[in-house]
Amino acid sequence: MDFEEFAQQFRKRAAARLTEFEATLEKAQRDLEKSAERAAAEARRTAPSGEVAQPVAHNRPLDYRTPEIPQPTVQPQPPVKPAAAVPEKQQTPAPRKAPGQVKSVLRRM
Repeated sequence: MDFEEFAQQFRKRAAARLTEFEATLEKAQRDLEKSAERAAAEARRTAPSGEVAQPVAHNRPLDYRTPEIPQPTVQPQPPVKPAAAVPEKQQTPAPRKAPGQVKSVLRRM
């Protein structure tokens, strides 16, 4: 089988799948419309007398846009007072016993 023959068979299979998909989609749409009509008829039948039944909303495209997010209002912050000029206590490293010697922390209890 050469490439041209393969490509032709592939196109036939793809076209058949697409046709089947479109038919299935059309059938599902018809079924959905029928069920909506039945629901509307049921709503009209069971509506209390004197009130008009609300019409059933028809299929409409959904709005997938990103909703507007309200921006929080920025409230002014009171000025920060500088802390008292107290020098922080800094720890100094422990003196080493010998140059290059590392104190072990594994045997502490």
